[in-house]
Amino acid sequence: MPRAARAVLIVGVAANISLLGYYKYADFFIGTINEVFETNWIFTSLILPLAISFYTFQKIAYLVDTFHQKTNEYGFLNYCLFVTFFPQLISGPIVHHREMMGQFSRAPLRGEWGRNLAIGLSIFIIGLFKKVICADQIAKYVDPLFLIVSDGGTLLFFEAWGAGTGFALQLYFDFSGYSDMAIGIAVMFGIKLPLNFYSPYKAVNFAEFWRRWHMTLSRFLHDYVFLPLARRMSRRARLFAPLMITMLLGGLWHGAGWHFVIFGILCGLTRWINEVFRSFRRRVLNHNLARSSRIGVVTAVTVTFLTTVFLMVSFRADNLTATLSMYESMVGIHGGGLSVGISSLFSYGPALVPTGEVKAVFSDIKADYDIWKVIFPFLFIVWFTPNVFQLMEQYDVAVDSRAFLRADTKYLVGLNQMRWRPNWRWILYIAALAIISLLYIPSANEFVYFQF
Repeated sequence: MPRAARAVLIVGVAANISLLGYYKYADFFIGTINEVFETNWIFTSLILPLAISFYTFQKIAYLVDTFHQKTNEYGFLNYCLFVTFFPQLISGPIVHHREMMGQFSRAPLRGEWGRNLAIGLSIFIIGLFKKVICADQIAKYVDPLFLIVSDGGTLLFFEAWGAGTGFALQLYFDFSGYSDMAIGIAVMFGIKLPLNFYSPYKAVNFAEFWRRWHMTLSRFLHDYVFLPLARRMSRRARLFAPLMITMLLGGLWHGAGWHFVIFGILCGLTRWINEVFRSFRRRVLNHNLARSSRIGVVTAVTVTFLTTVFLMVSFRADNLTATLSMYESMVGIHGGGLSVGISSLFSYGPALVPTGEVKAVFSDIKADYDIWKVIFPFLFIVWFTPNVFQLMEQYDVAVDSRAFLRADTKYLVGLNQMRWRPNWRWILYIAALAIISLLYIPSANEFVYFQF
């Protein structure tokens, strides 16, 4: 029986991976073959099935756990509901059977319906506001800069860092907004989804960052890729090789393209460097971050954030050429960092700029300023305001949220007195957010993770 069960597991996992690979990576494979061997294979131009990247991982985890006898006897309808539960289907979280199956079989208590509706609707509206007001408004400043690079142009130092920082914030609010909306819808049905996004830009290192960003993907990769690889490798290779392979697969999971390969490799390198540095602090310096000063924590958060901005460029760029061009700009290869307008003012003084060029100069200065004038307010929101789980701290709206709240660092959280309450003041706050969001919905963009 174990041999037959193993055969069924292999067939099931292979079938899921094959379907994902065919729909998501066939054109990438064909394009690579054509480029390397100068062939002329025809692209498939397949339409990616909705949410295939998410439910494929859910099914693989279920198959593996069933093989290891970690699942109960669930009915077919419950299994279908587990795979297709719509609030989290499009962009996650990647739910686990042990978190969801028991909830599907339990009806909400009669007195919970009104409370669940109020809490869930509030969370949903907060997430909607993050998406259509925060993320989509930042995109208006970010997209033109990345379009310049995609069309073969180059950016200067501050322009490139402005574009990278702007996209990091756009993605933050886009994914955070979706995660909140999914949790809010689930709460309305009396269901708790697992945490998937918990203030990752407050992380003090990359180990913590990946525990806060796309948390369920990180959990899947750790449990079903990293640990099996680590168990089968030598002690010397047990850290570097499994980390690199895991993060490379994580990068490719996000999309088919060489820039996603670079994204995965860079994430693996930063994660490995983080582990080496933590080991050095602990063993050689006999020191850990828990004993660091506030300045030390602020420095760690800043360095982690800036490194994340650098990594996110390869996530956003349209292709490998654009990725490399952006990285060249961010290290100063394409210019000293100031636009023609600001450079003219510094080089010649405002009074010495030729009269005919004054308008162009101030136009350049405005272009430099535009992206940064939206970055700083949103950075304040990211670093100094509570997330939705802190706002709803007393209501336990997600799986394991209480544990995360207890362990959460108090540095850079700020405004901790803000807590949601079922009163008229919060009704007015949420109603205002809803009205503003609805006004901007006609011009809203699709979710970034919608393409996965």
